[in-house]
Amino acid sequence: MFSFFKRDTPQPDQQQQQQQQQPKPAQPQESEIKLINPQTKYKLLFGGLTFFAFSFWMTRRALNKRYLASIPPFYTSSLYHKPKVNGGADAFEALNLATLNVLSLGMAGTGGVMCALDVNGIEDMRAFVRKGFYGDGGGLSEADEELERSVEEWVGNVLGEKFGVELKREKELSRKD
Repeated sequence: MFSFFKRDTPQPDQQQQQQQQQPKPAQPQESEIKLINPQTKYKLLFGGLTFFAFSFWMTRRALNKRYLASIPPFYTSSLYHKPKVNGGADAFEALNLATLNVLSLGMAGTGGVMCALDVNGIEDMRAFVRKGFYGDGGGLSEADEELERSVEEWVGNVLGEKFGVELKREKELSRKD
């Protein structure tokens, strides 16, 4: 009688047949992954510059608002002009604006340094530091490798198993290259 209320749910056999008929997505090749991966140094630089422009605009707007509030109306003497002032709110706004400006400038500066040094990640930074310590042809000694392993184990214990798995995968990829 009420057949239009019934749902046509596929049986388990039909679901398996439908899943087998659907093509499986192909695994991306390593070269495709490298092309898709955006450069971290440029993201930091342009993001920091955009954030700095936004914080600069907000600071200018807040200062302009304070200046306009301090000007008395046209037919009012400056002796009788009492602008509304809230010391706590003004201090909080100033702290927020200063924090935004410092963080955005730091973000842009970090991106600029990364661009100047051509560093895009942890491995690039390690290579840059090792090049500075050991020169072009130098490598790590056994003591340095042992120290690096112990630090990685400690960080893995602190940050958890997920970090350890990611670190091992990263090392395997660097060994293949």
